[in-house]
Amino acid sequence: MATVAQSSQLSREAPRPASASSPLEELPSSRCPPPPAPPAAPSSLKKETSSEMPLPSSSSRTQRHKLILAGTMVVLVVLVSAVLLAVLIPGRKGTPGSEVLQWKGQGTTKQLQELVLGRCYNYIACSDVTVNPELRDKDCLKIWELFQNAFMYKHPCNATEEDFQPLMALATQSILCNKSLFWTKTKDLVHRYTNTNRDFLTLEDTLLGYMADGLSWCGDPSSPGVNYESCPEWTECENNPSSMYWKMSSKMFAEAACGITQVMLNGSIEAGAFRNNSIFGSVEVVNLNPNKVSKMQIWLMQDIDGPQRLPHSQTYNLKCYLGRQKEYLFKSAVHIYPKS
Repeated sequence: MATVAQSSQLSREAPRPASASSPLEELPSSRCPPPPAPPAAPSSLKKETSSEMPLPSSSSRTQRHKLILAGTMVVLVVLVSAVLLAVLIPGRKGTPGSEVLQWKGQGTTKQLQELVLGRCYNYIACSDVTVNPELRDKDCLKIWELFQNAFMYKHPCNATEEDFQPLMALATQSILCNKSLFWTKTKDLVHRYTNTNRDFLTLEDTLLGYMADGLSWCGDPSSPGVNYESCPEWTECENNPSSMYWKMSSKMFAEAACGITQVMLNGSIEAGAFRNNSIFGSVEVVNLNPNKVSKMQIWLMQDIDGPQRLPHSQTYNLKCYLGRQKEYLFKSAVHIYPKS
């Protein structure tokens, strides 16, 4: 993953190149005709007209002062109202200068907007729209807008499914049968495999997974609405924005699986290849549709320099669960690679 420079503030729209400002055109000078001369006073009145202008009365001056005071008050009320609205509108900008919350995890990835938009455009450009025709209609600008709306100016431990549901609905895509490849604790190996073998598809090979892979993000109630210093780890609070995003996208990926599915497990982990508290164990497995998935093939990968553990003992819990999900069909169809 490339390291990128910090963006000062997220925006609802994609960055656009600054256009050169055109010089102001000089307005033509107004050449209005002189006002008409006042009519001559009748000769009978000329003698009675004084050469000096009469002074305004005190009542006239008082009325003018009242009008000026009223206009000043209106302007002040408008200015104060605008400031209060900008500060106190719920769910938007917090108090400028407030101290951001501190967490143990990595802060929001610098230039998050540029990365998400760039990956979105790149994914659509490189995808086979004959296989996924719905990708033609994906609006990356709208996807980014929904993405930032899900977490900006919000407490990072209060993320909800409702926050991310519009984004999930817009960016979802169909998955062909027999293509789904799940994994746990084998991220580098499984993606090296899918990068050279297009027969299978992981979550990170979908639009939702591709856009957010390796990125970090979280909001903050104070301005600028994003915490670039730190974000909650999964152990600090369960409902943080990153955790909610991956749980929801993993659930959708599992629900879309059909036919023969694959899972790549790490057989060299002391705690066991299958863990109930992993994303695969707690989200993906439980959302597989037994009426759509006919078989799950388990790839148990062993570290050459690590401990060699018995394949069946590493996958016993998974096989038991799959057997309960769809009795006999799943249970009799489980395969383990490499075979012992």
